[in-house]
Amino acid sequence: WDWFALQLKDGSTLMFYALRDRDGSHDPYSAGTWVDAAGRSRALSLNDVRIDVGGYWRNARGARYPARWHLNVPAVALDVDVRPVLADQELGTTPRYWEGAVDVTGTLAGQKTGGRGYVELVGYAPGTASEP
Repeated sequence: WDWFALQLKDGSTLMFYALRDRDGSHDPYSAGTWVDAAGRSRALSLNDVRIDVGGYWRNARGARYPARWHLNVPAVALDVDVRPVLADQELGTTPRYWEGAVDVTGTLAGQKTGGRGYVELVGYAPGTASEP
């Protein structure tokens, strides 16, 4: 899975998990929640969120992780780029996975925004059952 937890400067938040099937496609049970600055929440489905990978990071053992994303959520007028604060935030546990801090830049309702967040990537390291 690819899990995003983003907090924007205005206080709004996006949490979304994209479950991946073995072929790399997103599972229809992927879902999340948008909470606006006033605290109103909205459930999100896979059809509500577009996630495009814009770059990758490769660890010393050759595992390739997404390392830059563009997220678009038209239903809430969110269009942001997400970048790791540090490329190497892989945890050497069993299984290995990438989990770390990210910076967010882009627009919300046509206005410039930014923020911070956290991303978790599971299933990219060799030997992981969910490796695409």
